[in-house]
Amino acid sequence: MRVLVIPIFVAVLASLAVVAAAAAVSPEGASVRTFFQDLRAGLSARFGKNREELEVEDVEPVESSLEDFFAAAATEEEAYASAEGLASTIEHVVDGVTSFSRR
Repeated sequence: MRVLVIPIFVAVLASLAVVAAAAAVSPEGASVRTFFQDLRAGLSARFGKNREELEVEDVEPVESSLEDFFAAAATEEEAYASAEGLASTIEHVVDGVTSFSRR
């Protein structure tokens, strides 16, 4: 258990440093101090003693079939990844693993 404490602590510090640096160079010009003020306010609103209960709005479900959904989302653009490309990559990996295991 103690072995994990130091890497987790370092990872949290590194991630806070990255987010603070990103806030400092953001187009809005937020400073590091503003980032930590916003972080503290957000954490206290979420977990603090005086937190407010979040109101959840009632959302009505949308009646739609899968065919309608896919028809509305259809595009003429080329797909990001093709099935043939993925299949050939998987085939290449499987061939490599089987040839490696035969050695």
